[in-house]
Amino acid sequence: MTTEQLRQRFLTYFEQNTSLRSFRGDLLLGGGFVLVGLLLLIFSPVIGSPRTIGAALAFLAGGLYRLYPVLKNQRAWRRTRQIIENGEPVRCVTVQANQEIYQPGVGSRFGLVLFSFEETPDYLERLAELARRMHEVKGTQPADADLRAAAAIIDASEARAVEYRRHKLPASFTGEPPVYAADLLIVRHWLRDGYLNRRVLTCLAEPGETGGIIPVPDWLLEEAWRAAEAQREQAEREQAQQPRPIGFRL
Repeated sequence: MTTEQLRQRFLTYFEQNTSLRSFRGDLLLGGGFVLVGLLLLIFSPVIGSPRTIGAALAFLAGGLYRLYPVLKNQRAWRRTRQIIENGEPVRCVTVQANQEIYQPGVGSRFGLVLFSFEETPDYLERLAELARRMHEVKGTQPADADLRAAAAIIDASEARAVEYRRHKLPASFTGEPPVYAADLLIVRHWLRDGYLNRRVLTCLAEPGETGGIIPVPDWLLEEAWRAAEAQREQAEREQAQQPRPIGFRL
């Protein structure tokens, strides 16, 4: 599966399952409350009742209460869609994650991951070693400035993860090519078993030293793997059906 095919399949799934249409009820109700509140404020001098303004404010407050999560989810929905459209597939190694995501439950949780846009032959081993070294300096103040920077990154993620926060690790700590540490929201219902039971996650990350990153649903990766296997088997069958040259011994 190509990067473009992965993006398109992911986008189709995302739009079908998290469409803004699901917020239509709250949007209509909240908008209706706000409209009634505004009308009461406009016509309060005509109505002449001292309770009219209080009722108007109550309707406005109720409407805004309903609208706020809709508008917030709309921004998050659009941001996720943007990452799917522009992100590059990367394999991430988990440094640490909220313990609740390692067991069955509800709700997504944050983790800290390492990744690079350039894979080397020892890519995963290299990232795992860097993750181990970050754990060694966690909660410490090393004399070396670059080690202190690595410690600060893991400590900040431990204290409070920030969605889409990304740091480029010091080159003296990682070597080349560049490696990034990012706070990742691990979406529980995109995990095959409903909880995290492995260290490597495939994600879509926007290129650059800053940008968004989201995990790719497991089922989508399994679908890509099955498609690749089917193509390989088809190629082997076609090769087996080709006529073999006849050789003669003189």
